Amino acid sequence: MIRKMSSSTGASSVKEEYEVLKVVEDGEARVLPTTASAVYDPVSGQLFLGALSSPFMVVCEQQK
Repeated sequence: MIRKMSSSTGASSVKEEYEVLKVVEDGEARVLPTTASAVYDPVSGQLFLGALSSPFMVVCEQQK
């Protein structure tokens, strides 16, 4: 997940700062190379990942 850091001055600057948070990783690119969509279910805490061209769907459960 990439999110823009809030500016303390409130003014936009030429250099923007972003925070990168690793949510899920497929180091060998075997399962997630074509992932295009992600849906989070707040009730179950699961993250669903998939793509139109992918033959499968990935379901991630939240670590406790």
